Amino acid sequence: MSGSVMQSTAAAVLVAAVLASGCGEASTVGEQPLRLGTEMSAVSTTAVGLDGTVYWAWFDRDADATNVYFSRLGPGEDGPSTPIRVNRVDGEANMHGQAPAQLAVGSNGDIYVVWTSRIEVEGRRFPASDVLFARSADRGLTFSEARIVNDDAGGPPTGHTFHDVAVSPDGTIYVSWIDTRALDAARNGSSDAMHHVDGEVGHMHGHHESMMADMPGPEIRVAKSTDGGRSFGTSAVVDASSCPCCRTSLAVGADGAVYVAWRKVYEGDIRDVALSRSVDGGATFSDARRVHVDGWNFTGCPHTGPDIVVDAGGGVHVAWYTGAAGGSGLFYAVSDGDRFTEPVTLLSDAPVSQVRMAQDGERGVWLAWENSRDGAINLAHAQAGIVEPVIRAFSGDQPSMAVGNGVISISWTTPHGVAAEVIRQ
Repeated sequence: MSGSVMQSTAAAVLVAAVLASGCGEASTVGEQPLRLGTEMSAVSTTAVGLDGTVYWAWFDRDADATNVYFSRLGPGEDGPSTPIRVNRVDGEANMHGQAPAQLAVGSNGDIYVVWTSRIEVEGRRFPASDVLFARSADRGLTFSEARIVNDDAGGPPTGHTFHDVAVSPDGTIYVSWIDTRALDAARNGSSDAMHHVDGEVGHMHGHHESMMADMPGPEIRVAKSTDGGRSFGTSAVVDASSCPCCRTSLAVGADGAVYVAWRKVYEGDIRDVALSRSVDGGATFSDARRVHVDGWNFTGCPHTGPDIVVDAGGGVHVAWYTGAAGGSGLFYAVSDGDRFTEPVTLLSDAPVSQVRMAQDGERGVWLAWENSRDGAINLAHAQAGIVEPVIRAFSGDQPSMAVGNGVISISWTTPHGVAAEVIRQ
């Protein structure tokens, strides 16, 4: 893979950020961002393995087909490996900015990729989908045949998307998603409802949504695998009133507790971010806990989900956007017990579609988000809930980042495809 011809100061800025955060000296793979895939590549995710190897997954489009691709970069290597296609069935992927091909690495070095399929259904405006999972047991040289995660596979086509994946310290794999099986089953029983629905996997706009007020809402579901992804059990319903197209975020603490965050629909079309926890291995989840009372009244779907990270000390970090009147912007808060801190404003009065975080030490996190005012991706470091000055790093959108084992990895979408930067401290 050749380096990108784009001019960028991302490396220098990231190094400065590392040093400013007290993380020590840093070095980059190259002076320019790495290029992943083709000019048609987009919506990437990244992860860091225990040995410092960096992994990426992204979508690439060829004619009418969308596929998931994967590449890696080991310590001491000059550039990313030749991309390989993860999905064995050509075109078996559906690209969406809120539903990337999510990537995780197990403690045994196995690599897990989760994405959604695209199932065209006659008479349905937007496609149905399944959540698909593939595993690599040879450090990304090959991937298994895709397995369906959702437990209603083979039933009536419906929506399973806006997913995330996380791995617990004991190797259990968790996958979250938004599920519309109950909503679709209800509206399929009403010809009037079917006539009026205008939705993307349960996505309804404006007055259409008000007409469906008596229908069940989209569900937040979580399924787990205890055999390395060879099989997934029955999914647990976390919530039954989710915003239908704002991605879920999943995290597992050092104690094995499972956390999921999503945008919940409260009474009066209020769409605020909620959090739930499981202390029994994902069998049951606590009642939804509102991260902050934003009071965002919105009768459509904003396509902007939260991000969640659990630090090594057990602190739960959440970043989210709200468009609430008089208080719109991107916010960040931390909880280490019964309540969240007062939100810190990261960006005010500007829409934000994507925000990502990565754990950094006992109580630290890195944050990367889109700044819609100037098309830049902003970076910041936070320690124990205190956000350090923002560093504007590079142009693009849809950031993803991962931190671990002396490595900071960040990737993003540009007009020329997916770009990436790797910092080795």
